Amino acid sequence: MNLKVGDLLDCQDSFGGWYHGTVVKVINHEDNRKSVRITYKVYDENGNKSDEKGKFYGFTDQEETFDVTLPKIMPFCSTCKYRNY
Repeated sequence: MNLKVGDLLDCQDSFGGWYHGTVVKVINHEDNRKSVRITYKVYDENGNKSDEKGKFYGFTDQEETFDVTLPKIMPFCSTCKYRNY
């Protein structure tokens, strides 16, 4: 996956649930692996919560890091059965 900051994804959290998320950081490892740090927030001008980046739907303080080769991250709206907002 060729991901960049701001990309939207479906992500499987550590409990096995699928949620929408946003890439907040891309990590390039020395051994050529790539990981992404995601937040379970989707920024939207109509969001029902807000932080320093703006309005969003989702969870306030939950972030996780994923290796991009794992099936725990998928294209946006391809796996998540419901919106987390």
